[in-house]
Amino acid sequence: MMDCAAAIPRYVLRKGLHPLGPSVKQIPGQPAVSAIFAFSSKPQYDAFLRADTSSLTPYPLVKGFLQNQNDLEELHLVVIDANSPNQSVIYAATVQAVLESLEQARASILPTHHLIRDEKSDAYRVQTPEMVCSHSVP
Repeated sequence: MMDCAAAIPRYVLRKGLHPLGPSVKQIPGQPAVSAIFAFSSKPQYDAFLRADTSSLTPYPLVKGFLQNQNDLEELHLVVIDANSPNQSVIYAATVQAVLESLEQARASILPTHHLIRDEKSDAYRVQTPEMVCSHSVP
């Protein structure tokens, strides 16, 4: 469980022209899930880049990109400030929540999902939406 709210993500990582995200296990009969890695600051994505050997580029997280992810058939998540592409547990918020936070100029966001890495498949399993922070922020 996270101790508190996370800073609003400002950057996504791209590999070539596409945003990079963790591989997410799809559960039959459930909506599809996609996720992207996003970061609140340069030190955060620099730490992630040190843990990854592939060629990645930070790119500003813009409202237009988030608005284009609003597919009702799929759950779109934004993983916030992961330390590495193989972290055992990562925390995320929905694209809609991040978009609303950006539009309202908030400084922080409460992650609502956590993803747990399955060592056998190297994919992440999304836990049921819940409050993953132990306390809220004003």
